[in-house]
Amino acid sequence: MGGAAQQTAFESGGAAMSAILILIAASLGMACLFLAAFIFAVRRGQFEDTSTPSLRMLADETESKRNSSISETKSKNNEHKRRNI
Repeated sequence: MGGAAQQTAFESGGAAMSAILILIAASLGMACLFLAAFIFAVRRGQFEDTSTPSLRMLADETESKRNSSISETKSKNNEHKRRNI
């Protein structure tokens, strides 16, 4: 009596077990792909200089850069005013 019930439980458990094995294999494959992409990015120099871009915005600009950007802004504003008149 108990043998038939146990056999159907094993059969349904086998399907769940194969689904888990497929998911484990898929996740390991995806992890390997991400690892390969990371190694590729490191070798290409993606992570060489991570501190300079963030510090660049905090650094003071030189006077020549400030003056040139101010004069460019003024000329653009004047040009815009001329078009509207």
